[in-house]
Amino acid sequence: MAFNPNWGKSLTRNGGQASAPRPRGSDSRGGLEQGSGRGNHGTDRAGDRGSVPRGGEYSSQSGRGQGGSAPRGRGYNSQSGRGQDSFAPRGRGYVSQGGRGQCGSTTRGGGYDSQGGRIQGEPANIVSGRDSSRGGGQGSASGASRHNNPVDPRQDSRRDDAASDRGGGRGSAPSASGYDGTVDPGPENGRSDAGNDRDGGEGDGRENFSSQSEAHRASSPDMQKADIKTLSISEPPLPPRPAYGTQGSTVLLRTNYFHLLPSPNQKIYKYRVGIDDRVPGERISARKRRRILTLLLREPLFRDLGHGVATDYADIVLSSRPINLPEGHKELVLPFSDDDETPLHQGGQVYNVRIEPNRPATVAIPELLAYLASTYRDAAFDLKADTLQALNIIMARTANTNANVVPGGRNKFYSILKHASIDLLGGVVALRGYYTSVRTSILRVLVNMNVCTSAFYMSGPLRDLMKAFYKANGVPEDSIQARHARPLESFLKKLRVTTNYLKNDNGILVKKVKTIHGLAKGRNLQYLDATHIFAWERPDSTQQISVQKYYLAKYEITLKHPRSPLVNVSGGNRAVYVPMELCTVLPGQMLRRKFSAEQTRAMTTKACRVPEDSVGLIINEGAGIMGIKTQVHPNLNAFGLSVKPEMVKVNGRILPAPKVEYGKRALTVEQGAWNMRGQKFAAPTVLSQWSFLKITSQNFREKEQVKNIGQDAIQAFQRTVNSYGMGCEHPRPLEGYEINLGFNEDANDNKLKEVLGLISSPNKSIRILLVILPNKDAPTYARIKFWADVKFGIHTVCVQADKFKNKRPDYFANVALKFNLKLGGINHTLPADKIGIIKDGRTMVVGIDVTHPSPGSVEGAPSIAGVVASIDATLAQWPASIRVQTGRQEMVADLEGMIHDRLLLWYTKNNGNLPDKILVYRDGVSEGQYNDVLETELNAIQKAVKTIYPPTVKAPKISIIIVGKRHHTRFYPLPGTQCGPNGNPLNGTIVDREITMERGWDFFLQAHGCIKGTARPAHYVVIYDKIGLGVDELEQLVSR
Repeated sequence: MAFNPNWGKSLTRNGGQASAPRPRGSDSRGGLEQGSGRGNHGTDRAGDRGSVPRGGEYSSQSGRGQGGSAPRGRGYNSQSGRGQDSFAPRGRGYVSQGGRGQCGSTTRGGGYDSQGGRIQGEPANIVSGRDSSRGGGQGSASGASRHNNPVDPRQDSRRDDAASDRGGGRGSAPSASGYDGTVDPGPENGRSDAGNDRDGGEGDGRENFSSQSEAHRASSPDMQKADIKTLSISEPPLPPRPAYGTQGSTVLLRTNYFHLLPSPNQKIYKYRVGIDDRVPGERISARKRRRILTLLLREPLFRDLGHGVATDYADIVLSSRPINLPEGHKELVLPFSDDDETPLHQGGQVYNVRIEPNRPATVAIPELLAYLASTYRDAAFDLKADTLQALNIIMARTANTNANVVPGGRNKFYSILKHASIDLLGGVVALRGYYTSVRTSILRVLVNMNVCTSAFYMSGPLRDLMKAFYKANGVPEDSIQARHARPLESFLKKLRVTTNYLKNDNGILVKKVKTIHGLAKGRNLQYLDATHIFAWERPDSTQQISVQKYYLAKYEITLKHPRSPLVNVSGGNRAVYVPMELCTVLPGQMLRRKFSAEQTRAMTTKACRVPEDSVGLIINEGAGIMGIKTQVHPNLNAFGLSVKPEMVKVNGRILPAPKVEYGKRALTVEQGAWNMRGQKFAAPTVLSQWSFLKITSQNFREKEQVKNIGQDAIQAFQRTVNSYGMGCEHPRPLEGYEINLGFNEDANDNKLKEVLGLISSPNKSIRILLVILPNKDAPTYARIKFWADVKFGIHTVCVQADKFKNKRPDYFANVALKFNLKLGGINHTLPADKIGIIKDGRTMVVGIDVTHPSPGSVEGAPSIAGVVASIDATLAQWPASIRVQTGRQEMVADLEGMIHDRLLLWYTKNNGNLPDKILVYRDGVSEGQYNDVLETELNAIQKAVKTIYPPTVKAPKISIIIVGKRHHTRFYPLPGTQCGPNGNPLNGTIVDREITMERGWDFFLQAHGCIKGTARPAHYVVIYDKIGLGVDELEQLVSR
């Protein structure tokens, strides 16, 4: 059985082949926020070296020798020209002869070079059997079986990683100072939940990876028998890593990864489950499917397997030993009952279930380990996604079978115990949970675990939930007035409750699970309570009776709260009304709606954790929930898996902080910030033709705060503006403008339209407006921006009254920064020798992002695509183009037109010259969408170039970098080492080694200091590079 060397082809287990689609990803545009008084220092990430381990299967030889021998005389000579590579399919493994060979491995030398040949690296310790490789980790979405890509395994991860970074040119994506882990109030503001981020991880290269105890098990006999047809050589789908970064001081960090040790000797069997109900046309929901699979595993066919059975609760079952299917499949008829309920009558709903072996029938663990140890740069493994999916299913078994844990999205599990709950008011609680995902890296498999916090409905009596909702909204208890009940109805829709007043055939009370479809409404659409009278149709008569008396007559239940709204628990034409006091809200129901402002503040305050707390929770609580607190756990051990309970350590670097140049001198960045006091803007403007608008509310305290802002505060602000070199005229008029907003949003909108229209009228000659707000009300802010900036064409700068009234110079400095930029000035610059390809003034930096409808948006709400681009080497101004496109569509529909606009403006601003290079930061795409970016958006950019550049002008070189921030990789300084605020790594920390991609060019960068919580680094992935960026050059560029 010879290895087929055809380039661009992949030999699958079934003999198929596929072409090599390019990968996809997520991007960012980082930068210092235009208008912050304290700048943030960006940083960069560095990589690590890989090497080939000592072992019976993989060996490394120096020289340029001929290919190694294969059993029965059939070796494979790679024809590489230098260092001939051999492949022995039946037990000899790879033999790499290449000091300069394609496989890029060297003996006791410079490690693994992703391009072939040597790189700067540590010696590969191949004598002691230790693993000195610092390779790439790559994520894969749990359940990503939809991608069975035989050429590019990196495409198999599916996450919607929608990070929203500003399109700045001089920095990287800011490291989120938000929450420790992921705070996820349901689908977050138009972003799909990030089930899998590109967040691979790996160890510090010091553990002893023996053939029997560690992940690769290189010398295992079963490992040597891996089905070689699943490995192939293909054209490189991503630009290879040229080298690893060298700049900065080294630092050792912990990261939230654990070593997963799969045994190549344990076979894992895979089965497909088909479900066909006996109700034609019924769509089986994901929740019901989960319940059916739960019932299926209680059948004797699976029950006897004990810990050795796991499922994804969709259509896959895994077992530790083969299931007896005499006819090649098995069909069962399952009686269905919902969670925590018993059937009311005999002969309830049933489902037909069919079980049959998957093709292939076993999980390709040995082949995965062989792929990870392969020294071929372009090797691909067509079953990688399926294999990682199976490992994720097994890893989730412990949490899935824990009665005190509920799933909450892909790979996330939340504790419903009281100690893990935070009250967010209004009937909403935040539950603490844990995200896990199996990742791969060179020579090993890893588990990424992170703390996450999401919003859920408060469980317990439904009436208590109603009271909490009404109280938070200032509504009287039990109100059924339409203006009160309508928001409550929206809040309760699709909520699942149990009732406990029905009796079965034996007269015993049983629980039934019901779904709320709304509140009860009469023919005039008025909301109803239990005093409502209806026609009760009895066998011998029809009786007019109230709901209250009906429950007393039929069920002998005396309602205590007959004035509470009734809920409708029937989705059909015939409504079924149930009093709230007879309903109990089931635990673990995630909130699928937008937070109120108060709930957002409560979440960001209470769910925020410093790194030390996050580490403690992961190790002490999360590891227990996921079954990895000890190295041996029956749920994992049954499948030949074990997990090292210690967090992985990684090598990072701290890049030197940049200097920021102002009009007088250059300032050094310390802890991600600098003090502007006494400085002049690099290019100050004049604040002229301006005014201010004070907005008051009905809240007495807020109203007094705004009214107390007088001429002394305005004059203090003017003095601050002057101190930074800006000229500042008096406002027009001196007393400014003032309006009072009430509770009616439509009336408020009309008031804003009227006053802003007046201020923007030609006879007023106002160019820019300072707006003093009474609070953080998002709708008011949005309407100000709509009427002033969009409709009437005047710039606005909004400030909070409670901060502006204090007249603090540092706060006024922040506001002055915004005014200077909006008026076309330049706040500060960076030294020309520190901005790489930008310094020649011939590189246009572009940022691309798409914002999707937030939870609760109307059906069919569009997405908004935006493009910003620099206009010169100062990177101070970022004019934008926006387009409306189909909702939830991530690829930019009219990118060609928007890039065309940006190039035309560059042409205008640069005396008729066009850029030589275009550096693109793409934000908000998942790893599974890298290929879409390359096929769709790169093509659009190239088309725009052709419409602008004349035939006599050389087309610009283009590079595209994806930046993701909705991932779950975190770094923690070791105890006793230097750290930043709250115990986070120092800003400028970069990691490009132990947890980066196996084949590709990526790094993690914590660019900014983290003010609150646990810092989230940005993840950079280079998916296209015709500029020819250098590793240190790129890292230094994005860090600034």
